[in-house]
Amino acid sequence: MSGHDLGSDRAVTMYVRRRLKIASDWWVLWTAQHLSLAFKLAVPVLVTTVVLVGVLGTIVVNTVQHQIQDAYDLQAQEAASGVEAMFAQHPNDTAEINDYLTRLVKSRSDLVSIRILNLDDTGSIIASSNPGEIGTSGIANRAELNAIWGGYPLEDESEGSHLITVEPLKLGDAVFGAVFITSSTSAQVAATRSITETIVIVGTVAVAMDSVFVLAVLYLNILRRTRRVQRAVEAVGRGDTTVRLPEGLEARGRDEIFNLARSVDQMIESLDERQRGDALIRRLGQRALEGASSGDLVAEGLAATCDALGLDTCIFATVSEDGSMGGWVDASGTQHKARTLPVWVFALSRVAVEARKAVVADRQGQHSRFVDGAGGMPQTAAIVVPLPRTSKAGQAIIAIAAIGKTIPDGGLAVLDAVAATIAESMHMQAAETARAESAVKSKVMAAVSHEMRNPLNSILGFTGLVLSTSNETLTDKQRKHLGHVQTSATTMLTLVNNYLDLARVRDGSVALQYEMAKLEPLLAEVASAMQPMAMNRKVDIRASVSPEAEVRLDPTRFRQILTNLVSNAVKFTPEGGHVVIRARVDKDSFRVVVSDTGVGIPRDQTSLVFTEFSRIDAGPLAASKGTGLGLALTKAFVSTMGGSIRFYSRPGRGTSFVVVLPRDGAPARKAAAA
Repeated sequence: MSGHDLGSDRAVTMYVRRRLKIASDWWVLWTAQHLSLAFKLAVPVLVTTVVLVGVLGTIVVNTVQHQIQDAYDLQAQEAASGVEAMFAQHPNDTAEINDYLTRLVKSRSDLVSIRILNLDDTGSIIASSNPGEIGTSGIANRAELNAIWGGYPLEDESEGSHLITVEPLKLGDAVFGAVFITSSTSAQVAATRSITETIVIVGTVAVAMDSVFVLAVLYLNILRRTRRVQRAVEAVGRGDTTVRLPEGLEARGRDEIFNLARSVDQMIESLDERQRGDALIRRLGQRALEGASSGDLVAEGLAATCDALGLDTCIFATVSEDGSMGGWVDASGTQHKARTLPVWVFALSRVAVEARKAVVADRQGQHSRFVDGAGGMPQTAAIVVPLPRTSKAGQAIIAIAAIGKTIPDGGLAVLDAVAATIAESMHMQAAETARAESAVKSKVMAAVSHEMRNPLNSILGFTGLVLSTSNETLTDKQRKHLGHVQTSATTMLTLVNNYLDLARVRDGSVALQYEMAKLEPLLAEVASAMQPMAMNRKVDIRASVSPEAEVRLDPTRFRQILTNLVSNAVKFTPEGGHVVIRARVDKDSFRVVVSDTGVGIPRDQTSLVFTEFSRIDAGPLAASKGTGLGLALTKAFVSTMGGSIRFYSRPGRGTSFVVVLPRDGAPARKAAAA
């Protein structure tokens, strides 16, 4: 066979396979779209029943036919034995033998005739139950004799369906003839027909009963249950999550549909809990936006959590920094003392607050020992969820299930969300309170500062006048005291001016005057102005910048920013230290870095750096106290000019402040354009 023929065969085979695959896929799709589940399940069962009945009926009919055949063979053998006995008694009395054969045929209704044939070539009949056949040929040829001798049944068409059985005829050990026994098969046919009819009737009844049984099973055990699941899912699709399936109440499944129904019920229950939890969080969030107090929000959150999760008790407790339990609040908002809290609740709360993560106490959880009786805990379950810490004291929500009950799935997520909402609300309210207090303080301080400027200017003016005009009348001691007054008044006036500047920056009333300026003279001017202070503290000041560096800025505010940073660096740098001012111009911005080799900023005080009226603990340099406004004012000016400020510090090795400002004074241009 050529390669071309092989390729053609493969192509044909692949084509046939593709067509069969397409037909199979079409059949599967058609049945899925047009046939119901009951039909798909019932038809295979019914077809199987019909096939089984047909197979069993065929087996029964064949068995009966073989039994009838065996009975005929046995009867033929008995008849042949009788003929042999008669031949043995009357070997030459043909009339007696014929008479015997006639009586034998008449005595049995199934026998048609008995013939004895000679085994010569003619196969002539030597005796018969029908004497008229004697002398005639009983077979057509030797081949027919051999076929009969082989035991094959023959059908006599002239007399209907007959069964011919051939047995050898012997005298002693010699075979001299053959006994042809012709039997009627009408009895066999009648028996077979009767059995077949019985099988058909029984099969029909079996199929009918099987159909009824299958349909009953399908309806009661499958269709009704799947429709119940379908209705539940449709109800959930409409938004009703209160529907429940009875399978969800049982602990063990009986079959796949049961397990499916239970899974659907658990899914619906979980969805319902999640929706209730989401609704709870939304309600608490809305109450927080409406301005509800933290106390009201805590009470409402506890009550709503207990209701949403079906819990027995929900409380809000505080754990102090030293690990002792503070007071606690129940769902009604009532305050309680710590000693009224059960020991096991305190133990769980302390574990959760110290670990800063939720603690679950049930028989499967990591704290199951509490459920087993430690600390007097009853046979129940509890969850403790700590709030994010906003102070040194810790706070937690404690949810306790009823005796013998468990906390539902999703309970931990709901409690986490409630805790986060309450914590955020408390933080927002604290921040709002702080802002309100700060605003009041700022207004008071601004008013006081404004009223203090004129008296301070008067004090400075008269003090300077006295010192300059009374050289001969003042003693050295008086002159020294007046110098202290002048210094203190100058410091106070600087504080007042700084605070007023800060207030103006915050309310947006500061006007920036931008112009093109070179950085080198500005840095040199500030370094020169701070030189006396640095020399007094034995600190070296250096400035480094390209002479060509030119930017657009407000020189007055830039000097103020730089002066505050350099002054701060000199104050916190010990003797022999260095303060370096570096500037660099980039494409769209320029940066100024003020670095020192001072004491650095402790890690726990970095958040206070830009806070007004805050002072850093300088250790050995603690005497270097300022107003606490310099860095706050610096950050305010930098932000107003559209820049940013950050710092890097290593305790004991120094600090670097980095100021980045727009190169072209972009904020001023935008303001002018507006």
